[in-house]
Amino acid sequence: MKTRTQILRTSLALVGLLALTSCRTLQYREVQSDFERAVQAETARAESPFVDWYQGVADTLTDGFIGKLDEKLQPNAWMLRGLSEWRSGAYSNANRSASKGLNEIERQQKTAPNLAAARDSIVLTMLPGLVQDSQLREKLRAAGTNDLPADSYRTNFFPQFKAVLTQFDLAKQQFAAPTPPAVQHYWNYHLWRTLQNWRFTLGRLPLGEFATRQAYTNANMVIATQFPGLTGGTNLTNAIAISKQAFPAGHPYLQLIEIEEKK
Repeated sequence: MKTRTQILRTSLALVGLLALTSCRTLQYREVQSDFERAVQAETARAESPFVDWYQGVADTLTDGFIGKLDEKLQPNAWMLRGLSEWRSGAYSNANRSASKGLNEIERQQKTAPNLAAARDSIVLTMLPGLVQDSQLREKLRAAGTNDLPADSYRTNFFPQFKAVLTQFDLAKQQFAAPTPPAVQHYWNYHLWRTLQNWRFTLGRLPLGEFATRQAYTNANMVIATQFPGLTGGTNLTNAIAISKQAFPAGHPYLQLIEIEEKK
């Protein structure tokens, strides 16, 4: 069961992405309101199933509905649909929405080249990584409290963590002058969460075994050689520390990180 801190953490991250634009239709504003209601219900840990609100947003934002919006709103609609599918556990659908949203952005880039560095494009690029990180967390919970076998880690976790970081790396490559600071903080926060999840997963391996030491070595090599641009860290522990230092003092994400570290 999610703790209040976990729910606040995710909800705060989602709320930070919402920015209304003046040209939205009344119906699209209603969809935005439903999304905000889902976030608020998740934040308050309401007994009513907040997942239903997310599912309602995803169900409303059909391909046909999005296709009839002003094209400037369509990337944002794909982002909202994808995030709603992610939060409601419809992972395959979220990945498809990410792909469709990025295809629409690519089409519009001919006349709006700054779209690639904007919020919607970056979040849609991250989304498959967010999905897979959630799946990894669920997989680890399903494994119970016993040690995680090294063979299972090598097959079911190690390649997947690299895949998550690949998506984050692709998203960071899009950062440019038009990228809002809030989006960069959102990216960095979820990077921190993924790296922490990886370290926690490694901590579930049997102590003292050669395979466990090798797993830590391999993780550090991945950070240092395959993803040196993510944080500039030279190993997993260092990368986690650097990602935390990226937030200004008192930032809400930093406060959530510090709460998480005390658990």
